[in-house]
Amino acid sequence: MTPCRLSDKEMMVLSYLAEGKQNKEIANDLKLAEPTIKMHVTSICKKLNASNRTQAVIVARDLGLI
Repeated sequence: MTPCRLSDKEMMVLSYLAEGKQNKEIANDLKLAEPTIKMHVTSICKKLNASNRTQAVIVARDLGLI
């Protein structure tokens, strides 16, 4: 699998996903709107070719991103 490039914000969101946090918690922690977090999660999943947030975390770990 080719390494993908995640933005700094996507990497931050991904680290919160790896901790098991929900979108609302991530939004509160990062002082962003929940729809913005949903957009980042969607983008992360697309870039990692993952069908959901759990799979995105697994793929990211396999790639050494987190």
